[in-house]
Amino acid sequence: MPGDFFHQKRFFLFERWSSIKRNWNLQVIAKGMLLCFLIIPILQARERREYVAGSSCKKEVYSLQFINEKVGWAVGKDGVILKTNDGGENWIKLYAQNNFSLNAVRFADQNTGYCVGFNWEKQRGVVLKTTDGGVHWNRIFNTAKRVLNALYFVDTKTGWAVGEQNLILKTRDGGISWEKQRSTLDACFETVFFIDKNIGWIAGSYFDKEDK
Repeated sequence: MPGDFFHQKRFFLFERWSSIKRNWNLQVIAKGMLLCFLIIPILQARERREYVAGSSCKKEVYSLQFINEKVGWAVGKDGVILKTNDGGENWIKLYAQNNFSLNAVRFADQNTGYCVGFNWEKQRGVVLKTTDGGVHWNRIFNTAKRVLNALYFVDTKTGWAVGEQNLILKTRDGGISWEKQRSTLDACFETVFFIDKNIGWIAGSYFDKEDK
């Protein structure tokens, strides 16, 4: 085959944040056939599109979060944001934006929450924020041509958002400003989790190019 063709090996990885080194350290956890044990839950979360029972909204849902057994939010296609106050029996549509795809939602408390996704019309990643339980949402940040896939907040001020093309963002002021953080690998990050302000992990995948 021509020399400029290559095959791709997909590696699945975790990266762990070190508050001492202040950098993300790569831990490749799986490749090849091991993906069936370690990465399928992530892929299923992105590829399986569920509709929310108890709602008249028939949009595809990509992410949801509950802060207790009664109160939760769901987000998805066309920028839809739904909320339930009765454990999922009924859902209220709070927001919709046809040119948006909202991939993840995270609430720090009953009032303060964030969503991340992509604006397909303007080709920009987006971050939305609410301070009244989801009644009103404001666009607080845009990223140039990169899809944001996930986010995590340890409190109302401190959080991270991750996405395509090695994108890792951190805010310390509730989303007013965001700083890029370094990773040791160029990857597409799919999920992020922190146990406190200093220790956290991200997971995703990258492609290793090799000439045939």
